[in-house]
Amino acid sequence: MIELFGSKKGFNLIELMIVCVIIAVLVTIFAPLYTRSYEQSIGSKAYENLNLIRSAQGVYRTDAPIYCNDVPLLQTFTPFSTDDGDWTYILVPTPSGTAFTARAIRKSGEFTGFIIDIDQKGEVAYTSPFTKYPP
Repeated sequence: MIELFGSKKGFNLIELMIVCVIIAVLVTIFAPLYTRSYEQSIGSKAYENLNLIRSAQGVYRTDAPIYCNDVPLLQTFTPFSTDDGDWTYILVPTPSGTAFTARAIRKSGEFTGFIIDIDQKGEVAYTSPFTKYPP
């Protein structure tokens, strides 16, 4: 018998559907893992900047009797970012100046508004009721 269209090459519809199902299952499994890894890296950036702020406060405090509440002045001691695109960093002043809290506020993404605080002792606090980032 003579073939009109040549030999059969390529995939049929069933094979393509099976491949699509396999890809969908893999995406379903690995997408949350990727998201969690991404959020952990974003959290690491916040911890790093908060520790830089804490370090700058320590350097400032060696020359002054109180902690600094002026971010631009504090940045002259140890450079740090106040806005890295994912987090905004602020200092929460205390009336006596004998303590400080540096705060990172998540600007975008799934955890917008999430807060990480660090104090002069290096103790880290999170938006209630969470105990770590990402929650």
